[in-house]
Amino acid sequence: MSLSEQHLEHQLLALRQHFDHAFTLPFAEQGAPQVKVLGVGIRGRSFSIALLQLGGVHRRPKITAVPSLVPEMLGVAGIRGVLVPVYDLGALIGLPPRSDSSWIALAQDKSVGLAFDEFLGHSTMDSRIYEQATPDATGLTRIPELEVGSRPIVNVPALIDLIVRRAERSVATKDRPE
Repeated sequence: MSLSEQHLEHQLLALRQHFDHAFTLPFAEQGAPQVKVLGVGIRGRSFSIALLQLGGVHRRPKITAVPSLVPEMLGVAGIRGVLVPVYDLGALIGLPPRSDSSWIALAQDKSVGLAFDEFLGHSTMDSRIYEQATPDATGLTRIPELEVGSRPIVNVPALIDLIVRRAERSVATKDRPE
């Protein structure tokens, strides 16, 4: 047996042992817990939204414009029998406004729809990293520890808080005597 054959035989044995050992570990130890995320495209950029923060994703229905104190509001739409205010997700996170997005992500409680441009698919991320991440003022979380090419995470509850704060601020400014 040549030296290269011996080396190959040794590598195969090590791989076989590692493979067999993996089946002796409890399931939880086989990998970090994962959070499922939805990949979305907004103005040519990629973002992720945790599926546990969403109540559904729908092709964009007809949106009826209504007066709003929040400029990012596109209007209201009927989705599965529920009237939902729809906001431009890109504009909420600081990107240029756009009114012709193709998709709507519903918040988990179905109280808000967030319009986005492209559906990029599903993936997962380490739940420990996800749980430690905190959103910035725009509702985005950037996680530099992740591999190159990772997507900023859109935090839906933080965006809803942002919408509420903007509406409250607009009401307070409107009600202030001049």
